[in-house]
Amino acid sequence: MNMRYSIATVLSVALFFGYTGCAVAHASLVHSNPIASAVLETPPPSVQLRFSSPIETAFSAVRVVDQNNTEVNTGKPAAPDGDRRNLKVTLPPLASGTYKVMWRIVAKDGHKMTGEYAFTVQ
Repeated sequence: MNMRYSIATVLSVALFFGYTGCAVAHASLVHSNPIASAVLETPPPSVQLRFSSPIETAFSAVRVVDQNNTEVNTGKPAAPDGDRRNLKVTLPPLASGTYKVMWRIVAKDGHKMTGEYAFTVQ
């Protein structure tokens, strides 16, 4: 009987650590261009986001808005070069001001994440 409890304990611990290993595999933002809080002399032609693991591009979104909360990006986000860890949206020539980037992604594991940051064009 003691042996059964030992096997059950070992299996429970193995399942627990196996499960939590999957939980930390969610995609997270690892780089952006322009970066958060950047002050730029030249307006960027696009916003590019890189995530730690592949995302479902079709279910993800990126919005860039100006000070009046008017969306300025053109078109839907795409995965440049087919790399599904990246999202890119094209921007028109931007006027001076502060812009907010808001993103929402769905990772390959189904986990949803959102985030936002701002940058300024002088």
